[in-house]
Amino acid sequence: MVKSIEQIIQDIDNKITKYGDDYDEWYIGITNDPKERLFKDHKVDECNKCYIYRDATTKEKAEEIEKQLTYISSGVLIGTMIFIDKIVSLQDASCKILLVLTWILIGVSLIIITLSHFISSILIRKTKMEYTQLEKGEEEKFDQIILRKDKRNKKIDVIHASTVIPFILGIICLILFVSLNI
Repeated sequence: MVKSIEQIIQDIDNKITKYGDDYDEWYIGITNDPKERLFKDHKVDECNKCYIYRDATTKEKAEEIEKQLTYISSGVLIGTMIFIDKIVSLQDASCKILLVLTWILIGVSLIIITLSHFISSILIRKTKMEYTQLEKGEEEKFDQIILRKDKRNKKIDVIHASTVIPFILGIICLILFVSLNI
């Protein structure tokens, strides 16, 4: 489960209290790879358990990207329909296959975005369930959950990235169609 800022601060404070109250002896920072930062960069002994890290990331950034791609894709579809309605009639247009390909590719992009949102929510729920089932003193299980979460995030990243290819191809088809029909 992604913890709130207050929960993360409380966890860190509890850890510092447990291993000594001298805050000057502790390092707090932000990284996308906490294990490398702790054990390689700061040379913390992984065996002594005098460390703590928490995942404070959110899915808002990915959702914002998804939302913007959805708006752009929808706008392209609507734009092509306006182009056909107001500028070039469908009957008079040449290379209609490019327009059809545009619609198919942009449609595929929108479908992938929708599926990625659905799959992402399933994987997030799965990770939250694992976090909530974690009991105190099970730090080694926490590391396993983080590894599984990272694998799930990579799957989501691949799905998000796959929306770009049909979108770009659709835009190329649209540009060609418009170029040939102006």
